[in-house]
Amino acid sequence: MQIVRSAVHQLLPKTVSPRRLIFGLAKGCRANIDFRYDAAFYFGRHEPHLFPHYRRLLKPGMRCFDIGMYRGWDALNLSYLTGGKTISFDGNPDCLEMTKQFIEPSGLDITLVNAYLTSRADGSLSMDRASAKYGRPDFIKMDVEGAEADILRGATETLTDRVLLIVETHGEVVESECVG
Repeated sequence: MQIVRSAVHQLLPKTVSPRRLIFGLAKGCRANIDFRYDAAFYFGRHEPHLFPHYRRLLKPGMRCFDIGMYRGWDALNLSYLTGGKTISFDGNPDCLEMTKQFIEPSGLDITLVNAYLTSRADGSLSMDRASAKYGRPDFIKMDVEGAEADILRGATETLTDRVLLIVETHGEVVESECVG
């Protein structure tokens, strides 16, 4: 399998350019594709286990929070599938810049926020504060490498109404903290 993947990467273009996605959830959408990083997304193979959940849960016009943007793949999917506003959060400025470049040709309504979400009450951005500032989300996708439970603790007002969530956890301890 590694030999095939390596051969495919040798054949793919080496330049970053706007391309129309031909596979996956955002099929038809445009994005700046860098095949060094975006090949799985471009070919519809990035986390395909989430596809049926996104299709089932997302409805037109929903406001979405993408917490943990990395390169913006999920923000693009969420905004494309709903046609609504997506607010994508990440505290890493490199992720913000990569995402900005990646989504630029899409024309979708995606706001990028350079901030880590937390439960702290020291002026940091909690999910409740983000909801007050950007509007209450209808759907939240969260993948923050272990900080999920802390972020959820800062969402007591946001989660009082029906909000749909997909939370990717890394380990049983974090998962039990999120569910409990």
